[in-house]
Amino acid sequence: MRFAPVFAVAVLAAGSLLAAGSAISQDAKEGEGAPKAPPAFKGADPRDHDPAEMQARWMETMIPNRFHERLGNRIGTWDVEMTMWMAPGAPPSKAKGVSTVSWVFPGRWVREETDIPMMGQPWKGFGLTGYDNYKKKYVSTWIDSMTTAMIVTSGNLAKDGATLVMYGAIDEPMTGEHDKAIKVVWREPSADVHQFELHDLSIGETETLVMKMDYVRRK
Repeated sequence: MRFAPVFAVAVLAAGSLLAAGSAISQDAKEGEGAPKAPPAFKGADPRDHDPAEMQARWMETMIPNRFHERLGNRIGTWDVEMTMWMAPGAPPSKAKGVSTVSWVFPGRWVREETDIPMMGQPWKGFGLTGYDNYKKKYVSTWIDSMTTAMIVTSGNLAKDGATLVMYGAIDEPMTGEHDKAIKVVWREPSADVHQFELHDLSIGETETLVMKMDYVRRK
């Protein structure tokens, strides 16, 4: 397993997990029961279209649905254990902390606030996640107290209907890389136990896992 800089691991850890939290695809090709999208406009100029049609299209993107409701499964406080592989053959390093998820706008957007000490230093993160009805994807942004970068990820359920897979890109100052492709995978063994994985796609086809996080809901 290749070297995974702490910067990249720490930033993606909480941000991606939030976007992944208890999601279900609205894309008819990837999930069942997706709402039918309005037909595409034939022209680009709004003056070429019926105002009623335009309003209907806008309303279609505004109304929360069951895909947004599923975000509510993440609401609560979680004990988190983070495991990172920093170098080939080296034993993993571990860190423990707390993650709290709450609604920003109920039924639409959730926020996550994470506190996990890293190498003896405080590390706090803040993320926002929602479901974009127009893009038909879950979308997430993430910022934290150790970096100046904002991470953006998006994705939907895999074909098995139970595993959320999201993709994004990060810059890696330690290696000089820009827009390095990453994949995050979210699994839910139970309502009170969630698992998150971060994969560095620049490594190759196999052994791409550089970090995982285990979540246990605090009772």
